[in-house]
Amino acid sequence: MSLLPSQSDFDRHDYLLKSEVQKRTIQINEKSLRNQVINFIDSPNCQEWHIALVIWIFRYIKRVTDEKKKNALSKYLKAALNLIEQKQNPNKQSIFGYDTNDHNEQEISSLLLNCLKQIKKEDSYVQPSIENCLTKDEKAEIEYKLENIQNENREISIELLDKSPQIKVLKKYEHFSGFSKYMYQLNYLKDNYFEDPKNNKVSKASLLYLLKEDDYLPDNSDLIGLLDDLYAVSYTYKKLNPNKEFYDLVNIHDDKYPAFSFPGVGENDLLPLTNLEDLVKACYINIDQNEPLKRFVVTREIGPLGLLVAIGKSLTDRFDATAGKNKIVSFIKGDIINIGLKTISGNKKRKINARYERKYGSEHFISGKNKQEIKTSEESLKNATKISGDSNVSSYKEIESFLDPKSTNYERYLWDELLFSKNIKKMESSGKILLVSEKASLESFLNQKMYGETIRSWFGIKGFKRDYKLEEEIPSPQQLFPEAQIILATKDEHVYKALDLHKKEEDHFNISLIICAKSSILTDDTLRSRIYEAPIDTVIFNEVYKNGISKSLEASNFKPLIGIQDEYQPIDIEKGGAFGSYLIRSLKPNIIVKEMKDDKHLKHLDKLRSFLKEFNDENIILKYRFARIAHNLGQKLIPFSEEERKNFEDTLDLFLEDLEVQSRFINNLKEVYSYLKEHKKEIIDISRHSHIESYLNEDKRLKHSLICRQSHKEKLKKFFKNKDFNLDIINKSELDEKGFFKNLIIPYFWGAEISTKLRNYHYAQNHIFFLTKEEYKLHKKMEKREKRFFEKENNLEEDKISFEISKELDERMENLDPLFSLLEDTAKIVELNKGGEVKENIPSNLFVLEGDKIYLSPKDGDCLSISRELNKITYGKSSEISPGDKLVIAEGISGDDLLNARMENDIKKFNYYKNLLKQAKVWQQSLKEYKLRENLDLKELREKLQNFGVKRTEATIKGWLNDPDTLQPQNKGDIAKIFALTNESNEIKKKCSPSIDKVRELRDIAKEELTKILEDTEVEENSKHINVSLGTQDFNFSIHSIEATKKVEVGRNHLYKIESIDDLLVNEKNG
Repeated sequence: MSLLPSQSDFDRHDYLLKSEVQKRTIQINEKSLRNQVINFIDSPNCQEWHIALVIWIFRYIKRVTDEKKKNALSKYLKAALNLIEQKQNPNKQSIFGYDTNDHNEQEISSLLLNCLKQIKKEDSYVQPSIENCLTKDEKAEIEYKLENIQNENREISIELLDKSPQIKVLKKYEHFSGFSKYMYQLNYLKDNYFEDPKNNKVSKASLLYLLKEDDYLPDNSDLIGLLDDLYAVSYTYKKLNPNKEFYDLVNIHDDKYPAFSFPGVGENDLLPLTNLEDLVKACYINIDQNEPLKRFVVTREIGPLGLLVAIGKSLTDRFDATAGKNKIVSFIKGDIINIGLKTISGNKKRKINARYERKYGSEHFISGKNKQEIKTSEESLKNATKISGDSNVSSYKEIESFLDPKSTNYERYLWDELLFSKNIKKMESSGKILLVSEKASLESFLNQKMYGETIRSWFGIKGFKRDYKLEEEIPSPQQLFPEAQIILATKDEHVYKALDLHKKEEDHFNISLIICAKSSILTDDTLRSRIYEAPIDTVIFNEVYKNGISKSLEASNFKPLIGIQDEYQPIDIEKGGAFGSYLIRSLKPNIIVKEMKDDKHLKHLDKLRSFLKEFNDENIILKYRFARIAHNLGQKLIPFSEEERKNFEDTLDLFLEDLEVQSRFINNLKEVYSYLKEHKKEIIDISRHSHIESYLNEDKRLKHSLICRQSHKEKLKKFFKNKDFNLDIINKSELDEKGFFKNLIIPYFWGAEISTKLRNYHYAQNHIFFLTKEEYKLHKKMEKREKRFFEKENNLEEDKISFEISKELDERMENLDPLFSLLEDTAKIVELNKGGEVKENIPSNLFVLEGDKIYLSPKDGDCLSISRELNKITYGKSSEISPGDKLVIAEGISGDDLLNARMENDIKKFNYYKNLLKQAKVWQQSLKEYKLRENLDLKELREKLQNFGVKRTEATIKGWLNDPDTLQPQNKGDIAKIFALTNESNEIKKKCSPSIDKVRELRDIAKEELTKILEDTEVEENSKHINVSLGTQDFNFSIHSIEATKKVEVGRNHLYKIESIDDLLVNEKNG
């Protein structure tokens, strides 16, 4: 239900207000009016935005110098409050006919907004908010008073402060999110002052100012008198907070857009976004207007931050437009316009469309199907938007009925009524937002409501069609822009297309901000470089545990900002929804550490891990085998079965045989061999189960969940089944999907990335870590490092943001997490084992799969995967797949093979496609022939290309030459430059680009069909195999969890195969 009544009800309330105003012939008493304002904001039907609006109106009236105007506005406010009092007083007969809570709120909102309308008649740029209750001059005066008050000798006690009338007033409103922010800031200043009263003069000044009853606005024991105190608290908090860079950005934003705030999300019990507001402001504000912003924000989890930054930037555009900075779009004869939505049976909405004819004076003329003209007003077309010329026009009767002043169809919308100009929907954007994100992960956020309408409908969002043209749109009546403001790019090709449109200014396409909320796409050097070079403000989000991407962004000259959300508002863990789930995960979990330092077997594990550094790259195979032994023992929770014990002992014995031989020549390995030989039995018996059982026995009634590798899950379930514990065994995917457990047991060290999440994401109320002595030491060191990323008070200005990890910490992680070492060494062994001629190798992605397997795919090749977030099969680039996702593999089959299988249904079309493909890839053949003809190596070819404006790495050029799956360079403009270098004939050049476009179109059609088939394929939880029919072929796919990824270069004949690491080692050893 809309938060506002229809236009006809608005008009009725306006009439009631005018009638009430006419009854008031005497001048309004300011004190009486103030008391009425306070009585209203203390009433149960007053919403938070009502508080801001009514206090702002009162303060606005107080500043009016023209007595006649002041009295007229006072009468309007007095009349509105009188009518509201009638409505709220059960002993009085209300002039309104409704009595439900929703209608009560609508009526109150309508009355207050009609008061605002009177002000906007002469002052259309006003923006009501608590922050705007004070002028810039008044704020400067308060800042001056704060400076002067610092040296007062008056002492403050906690009791004096807590029992003061000012605090009592503020506590009445702390359940409102905006005021809870001030209370949080006030408590911060109290803590700061009482920690060192003699030296903390700045925080003391703000507290003294609060206690003064005769300050800039005399306090009078009500909220209006505390407006200056609230500003003093907020100003001092931002000044004192150690995260200076962050709050400098917030201050600039607050000075420029004081009315900016996010409304709560939801329909009834609203979820405040107060904790995210300052983070959003800091992300996109640019201090240097002469240079485009190039910032990357390191945060716990990206979630909806990209979307919220897009909303924030869009709102500032609307504030600027309201101030008269944007061009107004006018309709011209023949435009098809949507004038609104009519409610029909089943509470459905029907679009009412008309043809625009002309304007005469202040009147507009539109027509229906029969082209008969209908006269209407500017106000009636307030929500009208231009739509596609192919849209159906409604009948004359439908349009006339919709425009009838008595009709309840014409709706009004709160956001524009409250804060923006009446023509806001016709004011052009100063630039669209390019949002790079997964579409599916955005949907749940876009459908959440703000001010009673979906986020999608307020701002408009459209993506790219399969021909890479922008989607058509029909703007909703409440949309704050004449066209969709947010352009969604889900893959790198969309980003390149958007940048090209911006550069060419096609259809006046202009981007004001690029937001990348899909960090996996940034592993591509070319895309990262292109985004940096674009003269457009850019904000990139990356999770803190993806350290490699952060280092790459820093190396590409993006400037880092630590993105920490505030704790202004307590988060209710009972509130769900997409935003609620995200905010809950941001809570710091309660960490409980169970240090297993007295276990003699686990002491052997710590000692064993310390030997990893004794193996160097000359013993890479031996090191790899040792690392796997240490890794498996580190994650061993329960004793081996008889068969497992025998297999492990055989593996260990074989390793010891080879180690003994090597130790004859390498002194460092002698100690390793001796230790393993001497303590072999104790090492085999390493286990953690006794510690876990001892802990669970403390209270068997408590519910616990234990996280483990998927490959261990069934075995652990069987082991703990009959032990009478209230215990669930879950894998990492289940933890990500379900979350919010009561007690989560983390039984071993999970490596740097996942351990960071387990320490800082709120998966459960209690996170219980079982750690060996060395694991505990690393845990504490990592906690200390992570504080700067997760706690604002520890993010000190003098500390330079660094994504480098100390050598000592790096070594500790490598010892405790041999998987890291395994990945590095696996990559080296793969390149040794799978590499062909260096010049013919293809840049590829190495996937280390659960169960000690590997899989290779071209860097820009397509793969099937199941992401952690979506839990359904998707078709996309292998470079965008991350650890924790699952690969869906048919051995020997590439993504192109699957597309071809889909297209082979129609042989004629398929042959046409293959012929087009040959013409499309002529640039690749031309470059190969040029390299051979000129006898160039890769370095020389790179230099030649650079001379013609193609600046690419050798790895990228190698992929162009050797990867038959490559259709075009990522920047299509490079093709013309390549042809200029190779001096290709005009006839061939003319066919290439159109052929590429047609191939892409045919591929995208097949890809859509393939994606639909795959998305409709049910994948049962934990299933390992699925069968899919494509065209005339049946494919058997296996499903594998990804533990790690790494870039390598290999021969093409080694791609698309699953291979066990054991076989790889045997081949390398025999080789």
